[in-house]
Amino acid sequence: MTIEIVIYIAKVLLMVSLILSFLRVFLGPTFADRVLALDLLSIQGIALISLLAINYKSSVYLDVGIAIVLAGFFSMVTFARYFWDYGHHDESFKKRKKGKKKS
Repeated sequence: MTIEIVIYIAKVLLMVSLILSFLRVFLGPTFADRVLALDLLSIQGIALISLLAINYKSSVYLDVGIAIVLAGFFSMVTFARYFWDYGHHDESFKKRKKGKKKS
């Protein structure tokens, strides 16, 4: 197998996983599922950009990948902060939180 065939197969599999992740974003039953799917989309985008960098033998694509990594990280921190502050927790977390005594 040549590297071009391997890259092509990886791109096809990555596109299938991107479509499934988009479905999870739109159809996810909870807010946390949607947030995790968005994080997965950013990781898959980085993988696709890395494949393009290998395919075209250009390091410019890797710079774009680094920017996407930073954007994905900051968006996850923002979502986590929103999730924590506004109480979008599941029922098991609420039960544990109510059970704790204040000192």
